[in-house]
Amino acid sequence: MNRAANHSNQQPANNYPHSWRKLARYLVAFHSALLAALITSPLPLAAAEPAATNTQRCGYAPLTALKYTNKHSHFEYVNANAPKGGTLRIGRTGHFDSLNFLRYPGTTIGDRTQMPLEIKEYLFDSLLTQSADEAAAWYCLVAASVKASKDQQHVTFTLRDDARFHDGTPLTVKDLLFTFNTLKRQGPPFYRQVLRHVTIKQNEDGSLTYSNSRRGDRNFVGLVGTLPIHPAHFWSEDKLTSRTMILPLGSGPYKLTSADAGKRATLERVKSYWARDHFTRRGRFNLDKIIIDYFRDDNSALESYKVHNQDLRQEFNTVTWSREYKTEALTNGRMIKDSIKSKGPGTLTQLTFNQRRPLFQDRKVRKALALLYEFESANRILFHGLYQKGTNVYGSTPLSATAKPGTNELAILTPFLNSSDRDRKTGLPQGILDAGAPEFITHPHTTRQRLREANRLLDEAGLKLQDNHRLDPITGEPLKLSIVYLNQRHQRILLHYAESLKQAGITLDMPALEPATARKKVLDHEFDLTILQWTPQMMAGTSETLLWGSRLADVKGSYALAGVKDEALDAAITAINRARTYKEMTAATRAFDRIFNWQIHAIPLYRSNQQWVSYWANYDRPKNAAVYNFSLIDRLWQKPDQQSKRD
Repeated sequence: MNRAANHSNQQPANNYPHSWRKLARYLVAFHSALLAALITSPLPLAAAEPAATNTQRCGYAPLTALKYTNKHSHFEYVNANAPKGGTLRIGRTGHFDSLNFLRYPGTTIGDRTQMPLEIKEYLFDSLLTQSADEAAAWYCLVAASVKASKDQQHVTFTLRDDARFHDGTPLTVKDLLFTFNTLKRQGPPFYRQVLRHVTIKQNEDGSLTYSNSRRGDRNFVGLVGTLPIHPAHFWSEDKLTSRTMILPLGSGPYKLTSADAGKRATLERVKSYWARDHFTRRGRFNLDKIIIDYFRDDNSALESYKVHNQDLRQEFNTVTWSREYKTEALTNGRMIKDSIKSKGPGTLTQLTFNQRRPLFQDRKVRKALALLYEFESANRILFHGLYQKGTNVYGSTPLSATAKPGTNELAILTPFLNSSDRDRKTGLPQGILDAGAPEFITHPHTTRQRLREANRLLDEAGLKLQDNHRLDPITGEPLKLSIVYLNQRHQRILLHYAESLKQAGITLDMPALEPATARKKVLDHEFDLTILQWTPQMMAGTSETLLWGSRLADVKGSYALAGVKDEALDAAITAINRARTYKEMTAATRAFDRIFNWQIHAIPLYRSNQQWVSYWANYDRPKNAAVYNFSLIDRLWQKPDQQSKRD
């Protein structure tokens, strides 16, 4: 069977959209694992180091006790006896033009993730590795110990003696210093931004200390602990600063053995991998070979999968998931469709206002535009009913404001409450203390009622209606809102929304921009509206700060796309970051949730907390998938009796 990919010639993708599309995954663990087990009681802040007893294990958890101890031989969500061997072929659309993961610009293999495969974790080890079934718990991998200060401003690591790169060279402090300094200086924008407040120092005893200029960042240890470690001895200055296609040297469970720019990359399991018996690795990374083929478009990738030229595919398009997998192979059981649900909040797709523009600083305008979007019809017509309504930030988790506020939450909200429920531009109404979803989502109910209310609000905001066109109160011209978006899949929902806006006399301008131009406009904050996909975390703080805090609102190139300057929201974010118990953190996230929803800082288009994955039946996966991140490929195995057939 011909396995040649229909290779891509399109413009390379860029680390920017990859970073902020996957921002939430990075913001807590800063690698692929989403957050974890829901906690039912507050626990004291703890920084763990190698335990003196045999009931504990080297690791770190900011608000909980570590789940895994020396009594555990592997993570519970893997099959520790999974057979090794076999080949997995997956497809991606897009392009790559560099194998230098330490430099930007340059598009590397992992930049446009369309499979649950985090390339960096496969090729490069890190000091810590995160479990997928705990609320922010990291375990030592390259590190022999980890000790964090109580204010989480400093963390010190000692290193194992047996950690090795694939060429047999020991992994040392020198490599960690090199990696940190290089990523901070010339790495992808994500790393430059999150490391700008961090410094590193080698201590006399050979340990290494990272320091953060900001206190109380619970995600700090996870950030520096999961940086992929690169070998200093491998990188000459000319290679380091170039967009090179030289195969990189790593230390992880796989090595990159071949790469044809923009066409194909091959990873092979390192059978002599130094950490193959480490408890965080048992039952994982089972496939001997992973081949990634690149395609010109997603239709080509799908057709290749359907004739079994690829073995596994993650689907993002609801229409395709509902219609295009109805094949004979699915009917006779040779192909499997798997919907894997996460226990976390899920990913929110939101339409974000650029509040640097005076028009969107008026809550009445934001509310009117929110009323003009109808989730129920969009979900039914466009998405086959597969999405959930984004009625709050944190979904059906304990972090959501689904009940009346308790004492700790009231302490955050009270300074910003108005004396009445009037719809004012500043301050919070007393009604915000009620339980339930924001009123713009729940009322009014019918399309006609929503349109009537939206028109009333636009009138009050000074947007006069003339000849069926709303007039911009600043220019006096017909109001035209320009949206910049990066994903072509969003065109359908935007066209649906544009029809609703038209009924209120507003035009939605959707220019077809080149990918590079669109990315630049988004990060330069040159738009009226843009789409943001955000996965809120169970260990809240960093994403709320980077996306919605006012400190970054005027910083060009920041992830604060909306440019929000909201004192009440800032107070909630500060409370989240200062929380020292789980109880304090949940009170603060509920305040954030309540304020964010009432202020309508974004229009919630839809929420999804499922991965739609299809794979051929000669592969299998663990059945205990109730975790916060199901990165399928590292837990998948090929059935032994099928390995020779595919190889």
